[in-house]
Amino acid sequence: FFQKKTMKNPYYIGSLGFARFLASTHIVLGHLNAKGGVLDENGDVWMFRFGFTWVPWFFMLSGFVLTHARIYSAKPVEEDPFFQSYGHFSFMHRRLTQIYPVYAVGVILSAVLKMVQSKELPQTWVLCVQSWLLQSFILTATEKALQVHCWFLSCMLLYWLLFKRTYLFIKDLRLRAVVALLFLMCCIPWFASVILPEALGDLEWYKDHQFGHTATKEDIWTIFVKFHPVCYLHVFVFGMLLSKLRASVI
Repeated sequence: FFQKKTMKNPYYIGSLGFARFLASTHIVLGHLNAKGGVLDENGDVWMFRFGFTWVPWFFMLSGFVLTHARIYSAKPVEEDPFFQSYGHFSFMHRRLTQIYPVYAVGVILSAVLKMVQSKELPQTWVLCVQSWLLQSFILTATEKALQVHCWFLSCMLLYWLLFKRTYLFIKDLRLRAVVALLFLMCCIPWFASVILPEALGDLEWYKDHQFGHTATKEDIWTIFVKFHPVCYLHVFVFGMLLSKLRASVI
């Protein structure tokens, strides 16, 4: 299977499939561990506590793969429908048609399960927000939605919308500019997570937040940092830049 696919497309990177499998498995085990489904003699399994850390990796991988596909596309920019005036929405539409039906089924099953167990459903406005995949944008809804772990799909809406213009900026960059931007992307989390909190005098400002609470400014800021698309945009762009770097040196 992989040999046939590679022969048809010499730029296909088959090894990414196995990387996705490992990351997805760790994420699933992390969710099971958080729910008490994976236990050892000491309680939860330590290595499964960090499954969530793969989510930014998937943002980076998405930026890398989408850019890789465009760089090695058989169609020049001026002939590719993706780069026409309707490209933003047609690009998003193609991805949503693949992802949204599965997402919708998951949300419906989750709602049915809650009703069967006589548990309270989220408020109607929260369900409406997440039906449009906007739960990561509306901070008071993010941790109250069904299937909270699908917040990353909400983030992808923004990245798909911005991909066209970002790619057009990145595709003609020289190697030095690519490396400089990669370094800048690496500095952003250090500044936001370490330098800025230290300057404000509280490295652990987020500790008082309890999941689902939105009453204080610390709650809102914690949810923003954990889930808002803006906080992971640099990761997606980092993946795009990595793809451009690879194309520049190979």
